[in-house]
Amino acid sequence: MIIYTYNSELLTNKSGVKKITKKVDGSEVTIFALEKLSEGNRVVGYTDLKRYSSEKYSVLSIKDCADDFNVFKKKNRLFHKTEGYIPVGTDGNEFIEVVKIRFLPIILLILLLLGMLLCFNYCNSNIDGKNPWRPTIQDFSNQWQDEDTTKLQNSIDVIGFTAISVDSKTGNAKVSLINPEGNPCYFKFYIYTENGVPLYESDLVPPNKEITKITLNTKLEEGSHKGYVFIETFELETGNEMNSAKFDIDIISR
Repeated sequence: MIIYTYNSELLTNKSGVKKITKKVDGSEVTIFALEKLSEGNRVVGYTDLKRYSSEKYSVLSIKDCADDFNVFKKKNRLFHKTEGYIPVGTDGNEFIEVVKIRFLPIILLILLLLGMLLCFNYCNSNIDGKNPWRPTIQDFSNQWQDEDTTKLQNSIDVIGFTAISVDSKTGNAKVSLINPEGNPCYFKFYIYTENGVPLYESDLVPPNKEITKITLNTKLEEGSHKGYVFIETFELETGNEMNSAKFDIDIISR
């Protein structure tokens, strides 16, 4: 372990150089308040005037101080700033550089790391670079109950119906839009006129659920109208689109 001795006499021989006195743990330490040393002088170590119980540091022995300060060989130029210099030895050209922690770069680094962590978590929460799958499920709280409704087969294949009856004044209709039990996907139902005019669009219907009551968004004149039902299917876990189905119906407006 190298011991550097604080030479206070050299401080008095450097005229015209600003000096500052620091109080450290009840002791006073005088240093040269320079940003850098002049040519011919050299830095032999660095200290933050702290005491650590570790053998990896050299020692700076200062007169009238209760204990020695630790000296390290290198400083972190990003996180340390120079406060001044302490003369050591007898030649007058060797100095210990006194450093102080710069908190702004540390704070900026912490904020950067937090931002990267949040970005990483957000990217990992997405699926294939897109927003995570958050299906909007159909509301089944206001449906007709009909025990005679025919269930579809336990398959993605869709067996449709041939007609629906619609109230010409309100647009309300009694239907049987079913996603059979056991299906690995959501169903999304659309009803169009034969000319492609949209009459109805559901939210996602989970397996073993049925829509029995709908309201068309366009009122139809009394009589029989041609139309069709189109069904999209989406995987339960990922929301990836699967196959689709379409079948023709008669829309009876009364």
